[in-house]
Amino acid sequence: MSCSKSALSRICGALAIFLAGWGGLGASEPTQLTHDGRLKREPRFIKQGSEVVYSVVESPIVMRLMRLDLATRAAEPLYPQAATSQFESAFSPDERYHVFVEFRAVTNVKMVIRDTRENRDVIFDPGSDRAHLGSPTVDPRGNRVVFSLPRTVGQQIVSVDLQAGNGKVLTARTDAVDDWPTFSPDGSQIAFASSRDGDFEIYVMQADGSNPRRLTESPGLDIRPAFSPDGRQLAFTSMRDGNYEIYVMNVDGSGVRRITNHPERDDYAQWHPDGRQLLTISERDGAFDLYLLDLAGQ
Repeated sequence: MSCSKSALSRICGALAIFLAGWGGLGASEPTQLTHDGRLKREPRFIKQGSEVVYSVVESPIVMRLMRLDLATRAAEPLYPQAATSQFESAFSPDERYHVFVEFRAVTNVKMVIRDTRENRDVIFDPGSDRAHLGSPTVDPRGNRVVFSLPRTVGQQIVSVDLQAGNGKVLTARTDAVDDWPTFSPDGSQIAFASSRDGDFEIYVMQADGSNPRRLTESPGLDIRPAFSPDGRQLAFTSMRDGNYEIYVMNVDGSGVRRITNHPERDDYAQWHPDGRQLLTISERDGAFDLYLLDLAGQ
């Protein structure tokens, strides 16, 4: 397209900026799934990718879990009668177990392991280590919950069984913040972010905590990794270019490529079960909504 006239040049320039906003390497223009603009966190696909559960900030002290039907784009509370704030959701592969964090106040933060088949809750109470309890993920083999928990010094990744017992500390760096664990599809590995080398980078370790390996090395934080359904790639959030953007890399840390490119925030990437799309929470014009990106060449 030619832009020889000054007015046309301005139009072309604006169009170029608009397209560049989603013109990251390997992604086409996304589909906006929500339009309420409220601050959102931690999306998770359920029902074979036909629905999304996420948390929404209703007020400075109230968070609610929402369920979005991708076919109708209708959103409703996941638990309409909930009397507590609920957020940071995770599900077992068969969706029998739903894990989330709830709080009534900063001094009353707990993790709930809900057995939806038996309609029964098991509560993990961290005692005095409350403020930053979070980021639960369920072992794909369906027998343990892994999450991040503050310790006397630092923050570690720990696991418990589905009865909230038999706790194990998986990371041993007591001076570091280790957070955002996520299982590989076969349950053999856990990717996470850690500050152990000075700033947040992405690491991967065996599911029992052994053999931790650093995958990224950038001057800006790298956080919130998410395994692709085939276990070959990781999506993550990075500030290496000065802004929150979504990147994808191979599980050995090679082949890093930027997926989003916008002056506002792109965060919380999750893979659709088909492996060809990424779900993000993206800020556009100050509004936060869910977007679905098609990945080229996947």
